[in-house]
Amino acid sequence: MQGFNTPLDVGDAFELTDDLAVHENIDPIDPDIFNPKPKKGERIIELTRGYISVVDEVAYREVAGFIWSASVRKTKVYAVRCGKKNEGGLFGKIIYMHRQIAGILDKPDLEVDHIRGNSLYNATSNLRVVSRGENMRNCISHGRKGTSQFRGVYIYPLWTKGAKTYGDRRCVAYVNFKGKKYSCGRFHFSEEVEAALARDKKVIELMDGVSPLVLRNILNFPEKFCKVEEFQPDEDIPF
Repeated sequence: MQGFNTPLDVGDAFELTDDLAVHENIDPIDPDIFNPKPKKGERIIELTRGYISVVDEVAYREVAGFIWSASVRKTKVYAVRCGKKNEGGLFGKIIYMHRQIAGILDKPDLEVDHIRGNSLYNATSNLRVVSRGENMRNCISHGRKGTSQFRGVYIYPLWTKGAKTYGDRRCVAYVNFKGKKYSCGRFHFSEEVEAALARDKKVIELMDGVSPLVLRNILNFPEKFCKVEEFQPDEDIPF
């Protein structure tokens, strides 16, 4: 068995936990093409074989204390490490950087979707949690396009036939999660915000324990439910 203080061999066979999107025009064997470009305020984590992972300042504190390696797939490259003895049940297991940042190492039924596709871009703004076997649209419903400005809210319109008007203008909120539809209530059409808040509360309930840094990417009102303390770099973290 490999030592836990040395980088992992990218040829090791790791169980894949992401629902992958294929990018035909990207060759992950070439780090110069596949490596993400850091933006202002983002940090670089060095991997093996010339690869890097890019994280934001808050996530950097979570992952900077570990040695990370590049696990190369056919169409993807992942930042991985081995679990340490002091991590209990994670000892000796393969840990993916994006799962650690999302706070779902102990939630095998949940996965992480890289919003912009690049699996080495692990800034929290690029990560969102999905259920196993489902993509984001099926996991957390955004509602039908154009029916509401908020995710998971659908406004029932009035419709007419001849001289008669049918229906009532109301909005409903719901969440599709792990193949099940959860109703968040029915509201007057003028209570669209209240419906969106109810939907956010249900998402938080269903994804209990997920990092607020990632959870905020799928909420209507992240500033209300996912307050994150301003990052203050420690002197012992080299930038």
